[in-house]
Amino acid sequence: MKTIGLLLLFGLCTAIGMHIATEKSARLHRVNGLIRDLQTLSDQITSGQRSLMRISEEESGELFDLLHRYLSLRSDSYSESDAARLAIENHACRTEAEPLCAFLCGLSSASSDAIRQRIDSLRDALRKAQKEADETAKQAKTFRAIGVLIGAGVCILLL
Repeated sequence: MKTIGLLLLFGLCTAIGMHIATEKSARLHRVNGLIRDLQTLSDQITSGQRSLMRISEEESGELFDLLHRYLSLRSDSYSESDAARLAIENHACRTEAEPLCAFLCGLSSASSDAIRQRIDSLRDALRKAQKEADETAKQAKTFRAIGVLIGAGVCILLL
């Protein structure tokens, strides 16, 4: 019975360390996904074969979800700024809300050259956010190790 208790305690400490590590690296995963989506959008715009609405409907990813919501709100007669704000409002990427709002606001009526400029601007902002998130994500390994070590230490002390 004591062995089962020690294993449960070790598992709990390890799980807590893993949970904290996941939270620390979540922003980096989200920003990397936005960068991949932005590259896909850039490729689609460069090919010039499809409209923004069709791209947002056919592609999958967080950026395309935001774009689809924004374009849907614009078609429902919302203003540029309101549609951009509402598209981002309930989304998971709150830390990148300002550059995403600047990217979306006015996108529906922008020319392809203006869209490319917006893409470049958003890419720069996301690369900066990626560097910040990378620093935080580096702490994730430490928290995983700390969880395992604390669990092992407590188990040794209780033996």
